[in-house]
Amino acid sequence: MMVYQPSGMMFWAFAAITMWGAHNTSDMYKFFAKSFCVMALALVTDFLASKALPRILFSNVPSFERSAITHDIYGKLTWFLSEVLPNALRLSSVGDNPLIPMAFIALIVIGIVSKYYKHPLAIPLYIALVPLSYTPNLIVAENWPSYRSQVALCTLMALYIFLSICRLTRGRRFEIQSEKLMVLAVVYLAFLAHRNVQELIVKPQVKELALIEKYLTDYKTASGTILSARSIYFVPAKWEDALVTPMLHDEFGLPSSGQPWAPAGMVWSVLRAKRHPIPAGLTNFKVGPLSQAPSSVDTLIIDMGKAIHTDFK
Repeated sequence: MMVYQPSGMMFWAFAAITMWGAHNTSDMYKFFAKSFCVMALALVTDFLASKALPRILFSNVPSFERSAITHDIYGKLTWFLSEVLPNALRLSSVGDNPLIPMAFIALIVIGIVSKYYKHPLAIPLYIALVPLSYTPNLIVAENWPSYRSQVALCTLMALYIFLSICRLTRGRRFEIQSEKLMVLAVVYLAFLAHRNVQELIVKPQVKELALIEKYLTDYKTASGTILSARSIYFVPAKWEDALVTPMLHDEFGLPSSGQPWAPAGMVWSVLRAKRHPIPAGLTNFKVGPLSQAPSSVDTLIIDMGKAIHTDFK
């Protein structure tokens, strides 16, 4: 819990499984109440520890928005329903297609109602689990709906979809066995995840490394080739210099070369991988904006933003 709170919310996915197998509504409410008390105690303990421990261990602790409690409840709920929940309902699909979350939410509603139409008091418990699985991000002031923060919420939505399909096909000629459905779901979601990694992470980074390779191979200073360079000045890409779309948060599409700690390793990796001769006189490597680039004739300037827009736009 204290390492990464959103992953700790997987607790509620297991709670949903237990509730689905409960024999009556009374047992469900008792189990929900116990689970709520356990999680509330854990969250309060974690919050107090996050406030107290840094002040005990360090003398000067800045305040962070992500650890400040929000006071805009309406704004938080609106943000959750309009941005976070639709993303979670798309499961492994990355994008903004509104039909996918609409179809899944309809399936979930029909599946849960069909199971509990004789015991409607059980339905609010399943509704309550939805915001509860995203509690750490709902109680803080920061609004950043990153995919990594939705690990428990997305799992809960996948579970609801799975249970609803099993419920709606139960006793019918085309009844879907749970084991087969799980296998098909895992294969399909794994395929989507693999495609996302390839298209939105691997290929953009390969393109960035190819651009650096082009600079090292073709770029010439006034005094000669890369071999005569004494320093390299790296102008990092900006947030908007995305190589792919959609660019989502800081997880998909953001250029790796836009981070100040990345360029040196990227250039070194290209030099080693391509077996380039490393300039004997190279003594300096800096990262900074183009406006501060040195005018020295023996400095190789790598402008990633310009390269991205010239070669790949």
